[in-house]
Amino acid sequence: MSQREGSLEAPTRHPIAWKEEQFWDEAALNQELERVYDICHGCRRCVSLCDAFPTLFDLVDESETMEVDGVDVADYGKVVDQCYMCDLCYLTKCPYVPPHEWNLDFPHLMLRAKAQSYKKTGGKFRDNLLTSTDAMGKALTLIPLVDVTTNALNKNGLFRNALEKTLGVHKEAPLPEYSRKTLRKRFSPSPQAPGLRSQSKEPPARSPFMQPATATTPRQTWAMTSSKSLSTTTLGLNLYPRKPAAACQNSNWEISTRSQHSKSKTSRSWPNWLTRGMT
Repeated sequence: MSQREGSLEAPTRHPIAWKEEQFWDEAALNQELERVYDICHGCRRCVSLCDAFPTLFDLVDESETMEVDGVDVADYGKVVDQCYMCDLCYLTKCPYVPPHEWNLDFPHLMLRAKAQSYKKTGGKFRDNLLTSTDAMGKALTLIPLVDVTTNALNKNGLFRNALEKTLGVHKEAPLPEYSRKTLRKRFSPSPQAPGLRSQSKEPPARSPFMQPATATTPRQTWAMTSSKSLSTTTLGLNLYPRKPAAACQNSNWEISTRSQHSKSKTSRSWPNWLTRGMT
């Protein structure tokens, strides 16, 4: 294997040989754990990362020999339990990753130890429960008032003490709040009840603003009599689709605004193609 130092470039990741028999050999796993633990103990560069490394260094420092050989093999699992597979040690810190000759891949080794432990014991009830996030979320948000009750209990001191003793969740650890009205429910279209569907095939009634107006006041009379001149406006705001010019000469289908004072001036100053598009 190459003698180059690691972490000088993108690390080389070897695939996990989980189909081989040696991957599930407990003796081979403990031997590899001891080798990697000894390298990490001599380096201690990753002490500021997850709690797996401080746990390992405390076990070494509190042993009789103050070396890895003084740590009980049964305590190797304490380091494995503290690793949550963030991969930062491999990607950013460790100088002994491939292509270094020591070929150190701490996260893959932790994953191998976790796989063997789960195969042997099937996982603890606490671990299976807390990692089933989808099932927990559905159970606590499906029935009304369950989410409110859960949020209230998570803020209760007595309940948090009981939760710490039974499931190992620290009483001061922040817990997420549950809401029955999830984001998926907010954005998913709610199905309409069959009895509430409209059976009418007729188009909806026109808005009052789209109906031909009837003059009842002098102001409305002036507006209707001015519709002919407004239909030829140069600058206009059309709120509804335009009708043919012949049909709009004496109607109130189109709402337009213009300034009589600036009509002739604007028509002369604007290009012909622009004025034709606005009229």
